[in-house]
Amino acid sequence: MNNRRAYGYVLVVLQFSVLLGLIFSSSLLWRLRAGDLLLWLIVGGAIGVGAAAVVNNRPGNFNIHPSPKSGGSLVTHGIYRYVRHPMYTSILIFGVACVIAKQGAATLALFCMLLGVLFGKARLEEQWLCEKFPGYPAYMKTTRRFLPGIF
Repeated sequence: MNNRRAYGYVLVVLQFSVLLGLIFSSSLLWRLRAGDLLLWLIVGGAIGVGAAAVVNNRPGNFNIHPSPKSGGSLVTHGIYRYVRHPMYTSILIFGVACVIAKQGAATLALFCMLLGVLFGKARLEEQWLCEKFPGYPAYMKTTRRFLPGIF
C-alpha cells in the first residue's frame, strides 16, 4: 500500500473517531427536543445537503476513502455545481449543531479537529481527482470546496 492510500485510511478513521467524539461530547442526539427549532433546522440542513449529494451521485460512485473509485465518474451537476465536497459540508453542518447543543471548549476543539481532518481529506481526494479527471482543475476554479462563495 502506498503512503497516500494509507494516509487516506488514517483520515477516514480520524474523521469517524472525531465525529463520534463530537456527538457524544455534545450529547446532541439526546438533547434534541421538540422546542429546539434551531438545532432541528441545522440537523435538517445537514441531512438535506447529504441527501442532495447522494441523489446527484450515481450508484457505485461514492467512496468513503478519498480515492476515486475505478470506473467512477466526475459529478459536477446538482449540489456539486455549488460545492466540491457536499458530504463533507453535511458533516460540518452537523458538527455546528453539536457545538451549539453543548457550547464549550471540548466541543469546539473537536469541531476544529473535524474541520482539519476534512480539509486534509478533501485535499488528498482532490489530488487524485486532478490525476483521474482532466477537467477537475477547471472545476476547482469555479466551485468552492465546502461553502458556496466562501471556501
